[in-house]
Amino acid sequence: MKTQHHDRIGWTHYIRKMGSRSYHDRYDVMPDNHRGWTNRPHRMQTYEWPHLIEAHTLDQVRDGDSPQLTVPAEMAMLDILLTDNDNIGNSSILLLDGKLLCAGDGRYQIPLAPGPHTVEAQNVRAAQVSIVARAGERICLTTERGIGLIAQVKAPSEFLRPFQPPSRRRWRLGVLGLSTGAFGAAAAAGAPGIGALIGAMVLVVGLRLTMRTNHRTLLKAITPWNVDLGRSEQIDLPGAGQASQKTYRPVPRPRKKTTGLLVEYDLRLHRVAAKKSPWESSTHTGDSPSLVRAYAAPPKIRIDGHTLPSTWGAWLYELKPGTYEVNIGVDADTPNQFAQRNTGRTTQHRTAQVTIRAGKVTKIRARAHVYRVWRPENDQVESFTPRLDLRLSVQRS
Repeated sequence: MKTQHHDRIGWTHYIRKMGSRSYHDRYDVMPDNHRGWTNRPHRMQTYEWPHLIEAHTLDQVRDGDSPQLTVPAEMAMLDILLTDNDNIGNSSILLLDGKLLCAGDGRYQIPLAPGPHTVEAQNVRAAQVSIVARAGERICLTTERGIGLIAQVKAPSEFLRPFQPPSRRRWRLGVLGLSTGAFGAAAAAGAPGIGALIGAMVLVVGLRLTMRTNHRTLLKAITPWNVDLGRSEQIDLPGAGQASQKTYRPVPRPRKKTTGLLVEYDLRLHRVAAKKSPWESSTHTGDSPSLVRAYAAPPKIRIDGHTLPSTWGAWLYELKPGTYEVNIGVDADTPNQFAQRNTGRTTQHRTAQVTIRAGKVTKIRARAHVYRVWRPENDQVESFTPRLDLRLSVQRS
């Protein structure tokens, strides 16, 4: 079962916009704008925080010019590499306990008070994890490309592990799979009868081997050393169980005999510069501190009128069988530290009737498009009405 929401716009809208050199609403933002805002020259910024934050660029990390600071007495140290690709210049942001902390790709070493904390990274996408800091401990985190994942590593030397190419052994397996598939294709094309059948089988096996090899390579590249970075809360619904945060991708199949709702909150944050044709490339360059600070507020979910915990990422809600009304919302008006104006509505909500069956998990993928446009003429960031699409499916537990 799938449900999808789209806004209808006519050709007159595009004709009216063809001569425009600016962004007027969200339809002017290219839907494939999946690149983060870029700073040239590269700049890193830190914001209000009572303790010293040490910042080093990705080039300094690569060149060995990023010294490791000593953990302060009676405190912990958050050591995180914030980047959405293997190039410098992008303006990812880091939030700690819901407050803006840093902007700009690079390595940050942040003293923390002992206790629980939430760490969130955003660029085009977003991810959040929960950590428990202990005195004298160094917590090392790194982000996946596109910031769809925050992974924990054993030491800063493993920061760039997600960006390393696959090993030679896995690469050889991939080549073997492709060669086997090519041989199968040739055999299927040139041999009649039973020979064609055998060739087709060899082709299928070869393609399957290649796909499994590539899939395992991807999993090894993005699977964190420690995935215990989520949190769980009791759901305030009759007969319900826990709401559990899933902090790694791809989201694994829920454990056996689980009944409930799995929601993937997927952010697409579009940060673009005004006075640029919507029909041109969506890669933008600039050094505006206001746009660099633009981020998206966390999503919200209500099930039968009850507010449940939610963040960017995936959550599994254990519910008893039955029919529920699920309302998911995103907010364009975030509590940012800069002047902002809104065009259209500031929030977008979608409601779906979801049936939960015993022993099965209903999955909702909620993809939110949030828009930020930098207006240099008045030193403001403008937000358009966000877009929210829901896709429903049912899977066995």
